[in-house]
Amino acid sequence: MPTFIMETIGLIEAHAAKLGTSGLKVEWVTFNGGGAATDALLADAVDMVNTGVGNMLLLWDRTRGRRPDAGRDPDGVAADAGHVGFLRQSPGHHA
Repeated sequence: MPTFIMETIGLIEAHAAKLGTSGLKVEWVTFNGGGAATDALLADAVDMVNTGVGNMLLLWDRTRGRRPDAGRDPDGVAADAGHVGFLRQSPGHHA
């Protein structure tokens, strides 16, 4: 699900309330690129990022899977579903 829909419908807050954490406040931040999002996560300025696969691999490489200062794994969401794909069928070819 796209994060802008999650934000619009308050999905995280709704699930938190169902789990007993009512009144949770989620702050959505927009970055100018994946590098800035990765830097914010490494600086512990955000709890989670939604970025591309390449930036998640960079994050892993920079931390080797651990943030030494936080003592926990970096949290992020990466998906390849944002890419538009086309299926072209050649004339005369039947699938």
